[in-house]
Amino acid sequence: MHVYLREKVPQLRNKDFALATAAPINEWWGRKTLADVRGQSCRDYVEWRTKQTGRHGRRVSESTARHDLKTLRAAIYYYNGEYGPLPSLPKVTMPEQAPAKERWLTRQEAARFVKAAYRLGSWHVLRFLLIGLYTATRKGALLSLRWLPSTNGGWIDIEHGLIYRSARGEAQTKKRKPPVRIPAKLLPWLKRWKAEDERHGWTHVIHWDGVGIDQMRRSFGTVRKAAGLGPDVTPHTLRHTAITWQLQAGVDHWTVAGWAGLTVEMIDRVYGHHAQSYQRKLA
Repeated sequence: MHVYLREKVPQLRNKDFALATAAPINEWWGRKTLADVRGQSCRDYVEWRTKQTGRHGRRVSESTARHDLKTLRAAIYYYNGEYGPLPSLPKVTMPEQAPAKERWLTRQEAARFVKAAYRLGSWHVLRFLLIGLYTATRKGALLSLRWLPSTNGGWIDIEHGLIYRSARGEAQTKKRKPPVRIPAKLLPWLKRWKAEDERHGWTHVIHWDGVGIDQMRRSFGTVRKAAGLGPDVTPHTLRHTAITWQLQAGVDHWTVAGWAGLTVEMIDRVYGHHAQSYQRKLA
């Protein structure tokens, strides 16, 4: 694990995540060797890990333990590729992957959410909600949007009607961020917001008095409660909702996958049952 942390992790885009998942692995496995990596020891790790409390005061889930073990597996594979081959490659046994969350907003719930943000004067949440619901853009890409091209985040090109979700020069990962055309109903909002921000010299699309926002926890939760929605509604729910609405409207899976930056297989597995044409040919 130390070799992986020293040599590979600094090259990763999500190095902070890798470091966070490696910490409990190092704590529990201690001085154990590769020979100790077997099914039972992995299950023992999951049992130990899920008795701990996370940073938000909640019990650590099996999904979190699964991510830890994926980092352990990546470290073993890296070492084998760089310094191997090892006499035998141990198998890292992981808990079953949790089913995808299916919470999405109805049109009425979304309207309540938007109205609550407007009523509370929570303008940054209002921007986050509208852009997320209309474009299915991931939370991180939403919060990093600028009004001008940037190497730190995507940008909105109102003149050509496009939202570039990726920063200039940003390498593509499994979480693809293709450009998306600005929907007609969102365009007037963006024009007004851009004009307001330009008067103050502000460059972030979603901001608090001109300062960019890294997280959307407290304010998002405040507006969510005011809208009468439960804690199962998270920032990711907006993306899930946007994709679900498109499928319910009859848009084909291939088009929705390209628009959202997902594979067709992922659309079929997670969202396919929302499509109006589901099993129509079979029927």
